[in-house]
Amino acid sequence: MIRDAAVYFLNRLVLQPAGWAPFDASFDLDSDDWIKEAPNGAGVYVLYTPRHFYMLPGGSSSVLYIGKGTSREGIRRRLREHQRFAREVRDGAYDRGYARYEWIVAHPARAAYVAAPSAEADAVAIEHHLLLTFADAFRVAPLGNAQSAWAEEEETRDEA
Repeated sequence: MIRDAAVYFLNRLVLQPAGWAPFDASFDLDSDDWIKEAPNGAGVYVLYTPRHFYMLPGGSSSVLYIGKGTSREGIRRRLREHQRFAREVRDGAYDRGYARYEWIVAHPARAAYVAAPSAEADAVAIEHHLLLTFADAFRVAPLGNAQSAWAEEEETRDEA
């Protein structure tokens, strides 16, 4: 069980109503043992820092990043990329890293993922809904997400 209110309401307000399993198990992002079991297919995931809560305008949360793996670029591949970049930042491969990896190095992260329940399930849409729900509650997207969830919502409204 993940002890973060944001993860709880993302499960209850987004994943479960859409027929997806909840985020319920998590894994040490720096460990190689579990990642080979992550699905190659589509799904969504969160990176969070259980021992550190980020102070956001709407409250605090340990959720650092919300992401997706598509059928073309599966969850396992995306999580391996995060793992590799975090290690490279930790090992000094860059003068400056992406903010999310600097946070992961400072506060070790865990990953929780959910595979898409079917081939027809849209991981892109679920990720977008997770970001919007998080941003509605905390008034900002998670710190590690470079793009604003609200900016995407505005673009969608403009197209309608």
